[in-house]
Amino acid sequence: MSSGDDSSALPPESARLLVSEKTINFRYKDDKLDMEQSNWESWSIAIRADLDTVELGSHITDDPLKLSVPPPPSSHPISYRNWQNNDRAVRGYIISNISFADCELIEGLSTARECWEKLRTHHVDERPIRQVNLIQKALATRIIRDGNQLSKARQIREDIRRAYRMPRGITEDILIQIAILNALVPGAHDLTHAFILRDILASTTSALYTSDKILQLIEQDLQLFLWDEQRSSSEQALALLASQKPAAQGGGSNGRPSGKRERDICTNCRGVGHSQPYCVHKGGGFEGKTIKEATAAKRAAKGNGQIRHLPLGRLLTS
Repeated sequence: MSSGDDSSALPPESARLLVSEKTINFRYKDDKLDMEQSNWESWSIAIRADLDTVELGSHITDDPLKLSVPPPPSSHPISYRNWQNNDRAVRGYIISNISFADCELIEGLSTARECWEKLRTHHVDERPIRQVNLIQKALATRIIRDGNQLSKARQIREDIRRAYRMPRGITEDILIQIAILNALVPGAHDLTHAFILRDILASTTSALYTSDKILQLIEQDLQLFLWDEQRSSSEQALALLASQKPAAQGGGSNGRPSGKRERDICTNCRGVGHSQPYCVHKGGGFEGKTIKEATAAKRAAKGNGQIRHLPLGRLLTS
């Protein structure tokens, strides 16, 4: 044994080696573990089989020989070191075959067994939402003649099979939930839909979400809808009342109070304070005359009780 070998610094084993160092020299060929695919069952079976081929399956499961725990380092230091190296290899193999979200989930855990149990609990407990998502996805799939019809049909079959293989299976209440979710028209019930999915996602196999809770959310949304309708009707009634108030209070034209004077606007020159018959500009009734003359004629017409827009001939002869 060379002086550079770490084992040279270790005391001799009190008996034969309990654990020899193993090597994982193969790659997992199927899909990574992913909550979106709901593939814990198939993934876990394949991973266990791979590890068993190199005698490392005991690092993630219980075994009669108690190989899932390291040997005591004081009496078996080399076996202890080998077990630690093997466990790191198993943990690395698991991490290389799971989604990024699952990597974050097990970050900081020290043994392969801890990582395995954390993943198992997470994927099994989150299955209620996956059942809903899988069946919704299958029902929403449309098959057209585009060359992909067979692959789509197979995917529908696989999604439904996955949903049925989950621990509690497909119950009557799950189908009710899915039917209601599919019936909520997009755009009209986005908030209610989001609340329902949030609550389903938070549910576990020990605390199931039920269709009764969906109906409670829809009932709350109905109460808000009726309140909005009532408020809208009240606002419209107030607006109508406000638009009628000036006409009822005043006696003048256009809803204005009779005591308020309305100033004339000339249709000829767009000037304020006179009308076209008394306009001194070109095209006006007093074209070529002075403002003083036009004002005097206007006052005279008012004094005689005549209307303001008196014909020009009558003004000139008055």
